[in-house]
Amino acid sequence: MIEQQIQYNKVIINAVPVKITRNENPAAIEIKFDIKFETPTGLHIKIGPKTIEEILAELKSKGLVYKTKAAEEALPAILNAYYRENKMIIKSELETPGFYLENDKIVSYKTDQKEATQDEIKQCADLLNDLSNRYNRKEIFATVVKWALIAPFSYVLKQMQHDDRWLPWLYFHGWTNTGKTTTGRIALAVWRKNKDRKKHDIGFASVDNIARFGRAVCYNTYPILINEVQLNDERQKQLVEALKHAVQSQTARARLSTKSTAEFIAALSPCILTSNPAPPEDPAFQRRIIPIHYSTDDEPSAEERARFNTFLKDNIDKLGTFGDFAVNYILNNQETIFTKSDWKDIATELLKAFFKAAEKEVPAWIYDFVQESQVQDIAEEQEQIIRGFLTKVVNETYTRNYRALTSSADQAHENNDFENRLLFCLDKDLISFLKRKSTGEVLIMHDIVKEMKAQRINHISNLAELGRRLQSEVKATKLGGNTVRLVAIPIQKFIDFVLPPLS
Repeated sequence: MIEQQIQYNKVIINAVPVKITRNENPAAIEIKFDIKFETPTGLHIKIGPKTIEEILAELKSKGLVYKTKAAEEALPAILNAYYRENKMIIKSELETPGFYLENDKIVSYKTDQKEATQDEIKQCADLLNDLSNRYNRKEIFATVVKWALIAPFSYVLKQMQHDDRWLPWLYFHGWTNTGKTTTGRIALAVWRKNKDRKKHDIGFASVDNIARFGRAVCYNTYPILINEVQLNDERQKQLVEALKHAVQSQTARARLSTKSTAEFIAALSPCILTSNPAPPEDPAFQRRIIPIHYSTDDEPSAEERARFNTFLKDNIDKLGTFGDFAVNYILNNQETIFTKSDWKDIATELLKAFFKAAEKEVPAWIYDFVQESQVQDIAEEQEQIIRGFLTKVVNETYTRNYRALTSSADQAHENNDFENRLLFCLDKDLISFLKRKSTGEVLIMHDIVKEMKAQRINHISNLAELGRRLQSEVKATKLGGNTVRLVAIPIQKFIDFVLPPLS
């Protein structure tokens, strides 16, 4: 019991710290404390591990803070005095598995990598060459392998706090059944995370808001594969901002731990995102990703897909040797990380060392890398797919209905140009998702998205995305007595999109 007379009009906090532990987690953004307090009645209260703000909030909730502003100044001053006079316990411990920068040295914590044998290294090197040969676009495989090697060390790069030392995230998008998810799982297999469906191979529903995303990337520093992301929806703007921030920053989000204090969640894991639609058009987002587009040409036959999947199932576990080698090499040659400013150069050095350790010739594919300036080309290709779809719908609808809906005399003047065929279909109300408005606009209904998906055109996930492609907004419009959301576009602008004028 505190043996002193208390003058309550001078009390700031009605408790004194009797034992303080300072937790210095190298991966944490903030320092936390465990504090044991004693009250004048002899009651002992333990609070922590928490930040100073959280400790004050808990003391306040217990009715022990008498003067809030004074307490906000007094508690940090007390803790600093204890620290200066070596009267507190210091703990420097990591809490989450992975690789971190501590005292200018890369350290591992709770990792399960092992020392690879010579035979394992040779088998893995052969497998890498075999996989490369099975990819029509070897640059995709080379890019993903390089990225996978550096991925668990991406948090180390962020801890260096250099503006240019960070690892962009991978963004696979485009045609279905082209191997986007399979390629992502190959990257995970380097770290034996390809079978972890809880934390490392997850769906978009697990990260579709900021809170879920923050939780997903804070478990360890190993990469995460997030399948079927939908980031072009207007409702996901805040999530896109959080993703942009997490690529370069040590934090994913700030979480309110009380009504007035925030706890920062570490952005430990880098991500591989897969999607049918293209990535958001936000330039800042696109600078933080490596977009890899899969077109119809990348779709294998059912037989080819089955053969590849069987081969991968029988051999994928061997890729863990690659991760084992990478960890041992980096921890024993840390200057590789510190002296090379470009992560791709670090990965190339690792690949060279790996094949030399396997006593194999260094293959040419390790120098390949996808072109990072392809976003505009992809957008143009996807717009051409939309043009082809609209042209086909109008022409086929016209051909099916023209003779049945026109007189014999009119049939002699059959329209062969797209504009007249479009007007015929609109005037006869033949296409369910295209309507003509008296003001001279084409109204594009939501049903078009379903029809496009039926044709396996998956890069348009909603009407707003189509509106952006047509440079027209989605707006609420009265139709048949009901208010519906649709794209309204002048007829001539619609025609110019489908058949762009020659420049």
